[in-house]
Amino acid sequence: MGIGQRLKELLGKGRKGADKEQQASLFRGRKSIGSKIAYGYAALAVFVMISGGVSLYQMNNMQKNTGNIIKNIIPELNKIHNVNYLTEHVMALSLQHILSTDNADKRACGRAVQIYRQSSGYF
Repeated sequence: MGIGQRLKELLGKGRKGADKEQQASLFRGRKSIGSKIAYGYAALAVFVMISGGVSLYQMNNMQKNTGNIIKNIIPELNKIHNVNYLTEHVMALSLQHILSTDNADKRACGRAVQIYRQSSGYF
């Protein structure tokens, strides 16, 4: 006989048929709705705290990786950018030198190319 059936029998008989100890034993194992809600909120709070701790740990790792990128990779990218910048200017001056028909303009472009090549150290 299940708990529900026993409860019906005890409540059906009235207070005379069931003594207080039997009624207390039936309700002892049951939790109230308020306590179930409180346990649910407590479990949810624990889950949120664990999730927040893992998130903070992962953000700390991302910060370390970002610092590594800034210290090591960005200066190398700046060097590559400078090479691209100087190459673009030398190519523009070279094309201007090729397309120019004026000798004075050709000499000026040639000198500018030489200055870029000497000052850059890359060519």
